[in-house]
Order: sequence, then C-alpha cells, then structure tokens
Amino acid sequence: MSAAKKNKNEGPSRAMIMGYKCRLDYIKQGQMYENKGELINAITVYEKYFEVVAKWHKVEKEKLKPEMFKKLTKEGLINEKEDDLHEIFLISLVSWNLARIYAYSDKEKHLEKLKIMLDRFVLFSIGYKFQFLNCETLRKYLKKVTGPQEKLMEEAYQKLRVHSKRCYLATHCYGENHPHLFILRNFRDNYLDNWGGEIFLKFYYTLSPGMVTYCQQHKYFDQCLSPVVRFLIRLIVLFLPAKNKNKICTK
Repeated sequence: MSAAKKNKNEGPSRAMIMGYKCRLDYIKQGQMYENKGELINAITVYEKYFEVVAKWHKVEKEKLKPEMFKKLTKEGLINEKEDDLHEIFLISLVSWNLARIYAYSDKEKHLEKLKIMLDRFVLFSIGYKFQFLNCETLRKYLKKVTGPQEKLMEEAYQKLRVHSKRCYLATHCYGENHPHLFILRNFRDNYLDNWGGEIFLKFYYTLSPGMVTYCQQHKYFDQCLSPVVRFLIRLIVLFLPAKNKNKICTK
C-alpha cells in the first residue's frame, strides 16, 4: 500500500484532534485581543479558528458551508438529520467579529475581507433559530458605520431580513413577496426600535414557528388566521401618522 493511500485512510492526527479541541480558545483569545484594541492579533487568532475547523472538515476555509456541520451520536457517528447548531453559531459569531474589525478600515483589501466575512455571517445565519438575533445585531451596528462599509452591511442586513427559510406567521399567510410583508417589515424597523419593540419581536419570533406548524396541522385554524393578520395590518396602517403612511407602505 502506498504512503499516500495509507494516509488517506487514516483518521485525523493527534495534533489535528488537539487543535480542534482548542478551537474555542482561539475565539476567547480573539475576543480578548479585540477588547484590548489589538486588532491584528485578534484577526490572527480568529482566522486560526477557521483554519482548524476547515482542516477538520478537510476543506479550505473559504469553502466552509453550514451543511457540513452535523451532530454526532453517542457512538461518534454522524447524524445527517440534525445540524450542529453550536458550531454553526460559532462560525457566524467569529465571522461577525471579523467583519466589525475590517469595518474600521476603508482600504480596498479590508473592504474585500469585510464582504467575505459578511457573506459568511449571512450564510451561517439564515434559516437558524439565531437568525433574528444576528439580524438585529447587524441592524443596530448599521448606525455606527458610513461610506462603503455601510453599503456592504446594509446589503447583508437585507439578505438576513428578507431571505429567511423559516416560515413565520405573516409569510405563511401571504407568501414570501406579498406587499403586506413589506409593510410589516418597515413598521418593525421604524416603530419597534425600542426596548418594548425588542421584547415583542423576541416573543413573536419565538412563538410564530410553532403557530405555523399548528396551522399546517389544523386547516380550519389556518383559514381563520389570514383574516386576523390582514385586520392587524389594516390597524397598523390606520393608526400611523398620516405623513408616514406612504413612507411605510411604499418602502
């Protein structure tokens, strides 16, 4: 048997296993450096995290995809039906941390890296239960950036906000691109940007997936829900200040 074939059949080396087990330390170190303002060191250890994870999955770090991350059973076997949400969230977290660092600079090479990190942040957020949290984090940070950085982050925010794989109540009632959804989204962004609105939104995004499942299982309830949602939208538009109605409805 050739050495190349032998190496291919071998499992991960001891060094690789130790490196993978230490990957959380890289995140902690990166956060520590970031808090101290040592951004170069923070970038180095954050990238080290990606390198370790990519090496474990035998791909280049630029080719990491959410579908690669599946939970392991107690026997150490891959469970293809269940995502490893912990690792997926960590990748979105590190991507966001790096994006914030690169957003400090308007150099072309840093803007390119900012886009790469934002794309990865979006990729590892959409469709998961922490998507709303990540979306809100990005929305609030938009107020702190200007210029090309703001444009890149706005594009990422729109992807997170609109392209959701989870079927929430309004989307379930109307479909993905119905005009009423834009009314609701703009109402959320313009009028729920406060602590009370945040509490309501967290409640809504926690409750609505279960209600959608219930609707799918009980058709009569499903038929009753759509008129209720339409009525609520009419109330929202009715009680908006006159000068803002067109603004909300046409965005």
